[in-house]
Amino acid sequence: MGYPNDTGGSDTIGRRLDLLADRRRRELCRYLHTTDRSEFTPSELAEQLAPEEDVGSGGVEGNERNERNERNGGEPHPDGIATLERNLRHVHLPKFDDAGVIEYDPRAGRLVTNDRRVASLFDVLETVTERVEDAASDAGSDAGTAAE
Repeated sequence: MGYPNDTGGSDTIGRRLDLLADRRRRELCRYLHTTDRSEFTPSELAEQLAPEEDVGSGGVEGNERNERNERNGGEPHPDGIATLERNLRHVHLPKFDDAGVIEYDPRAGRLVTNDRRVASLFDVLETVTERVEDAASDAGSDAGTAAE
């Protein structure tokens, strides 16, 4: 069975690529695929995904992010976790729920994964990642050859 779309039919790859178009949803997919758990709260997910997040507001990167984490005892900034949790609740989890990857009950604040759908989405993510990396590598090789 494919992923449902808004008309009740199925869309083979387009729906999955749409889910994976956002970096946060790719991180969420990777996490859900690699963990042994299948039930979560949005706050638990935010805490697990926060080390990958920009901490605090303003979207800092690299050394500045590391310096802020060090000032905060090595932990992600609480504002970053709260922002991520809010985004999970209102944007990313509903999209995963609509696609059948999870069953999300916003009133109860709980979600349960559909392990088969998570694995299928992860397979697409891995395939696309490999192909993009291969294409980038080929483009780099072609540029080097053209320069010679």
